[in-house]
Amino acid sequence: MHKDQIPNINPNHVHGCHPSDLRDYFGESPFYLKVKNPKDTFPPISPRLIYLERILGDISRSDLPAKDYFSEYMRQKYRRNCRPNTLRQAAGSLTQFLTFYRDKGKKYPEQMTRKDIEAFIESLQDRGLKPNSVRTRLCGVYAFVRFLIEKKAVSHELLERRIKLKLPDRLPRAIDPGDLKQLLSVIDNIRDRALLLLLLRTGMRIGELLHTKVHDVDLNNRRILIYQAQKTGVGRVVYYSEDAKEALLSWLQVRNTFKENLFYGQGHGSLCYEAARSMFNKYFYGTRLPRIS
Repeated sequence: MHKDQIPNINPNHVHGCHPSDLRDYFGESPFYLKVKNPKDTFPPISPRLIYLERILGDISRSDLPAKDYFSEYMRQKYRRNCRPNTLRQAAGSLTQFLTFYRDKGKKYPEQMTRKDIEAFIESLQDRGLKPNSVRTRLCGVYAFVRFLIEKKAVSHELLERRIKLKLPDRLPRAIDPGDLKQLLSVIDNIRDRALLLLLLRTGMRIGELLHTKVHDVDLNNRRILIYQAQKTGVGRVVYYSEDAKEALLSWLQVRNTFKENLFYGQGHGSLCYEAARSMFNKYFYGTRLPRIS
């Protein structure tokens, strides 16, 4: 879902880079808009292209078997408009598998058998990887095998009697109210408190919130517009509570108004996932709650 497909859903108008209804909270002080010379602006580089070039560079410098097929497969996923995380995950799974395949003394994809895939899965289980992680890597390997079959590099027999992993049933877990109160009591940073409360009250994925723009926030109706969900690619609207609203307004009062992202990093882009995870772990360590792996 794109912005032009959501008519009249966001009443905000951009003044600087804040919604217009901020004047209702912060008075009538003017919002200054920094205007750039069009000649000085350059089209942004797609994060997907950056990931692809990095992956292809790593593949070309490696001695992995079937690396030409590996590179072509990653280009195909890029053309299919896969997200950066999807590209990274696929490249990581295949790098592990082809490294294992190489260490077994095999150099060509034509030598691949079902026993090679079984041995790879057993090696992951012996390393203590969780069942979900093993299944993710297995799905990545089978996707690559389908690509090799299309290229007539391997036999279709590799997809017969596919390996299936049984996963344990998982029950939803909620943070204990006492633990939540203890966690919030140690967060004195305005930005961090707003970030954590929005995650808790909206159910947004961390990547969705980190890439949220200021004009995606509707303060009057206490909602945030997600034009393209991180996992499904489908847009949706999420709502937040009163305590998250108070934390968000406090952050909007002190944030840099020239930044487009609601939560920004040191550069011009959004706050990165690694920085957010380190911030969470800092507070969890202070409250002796389980850390984020």
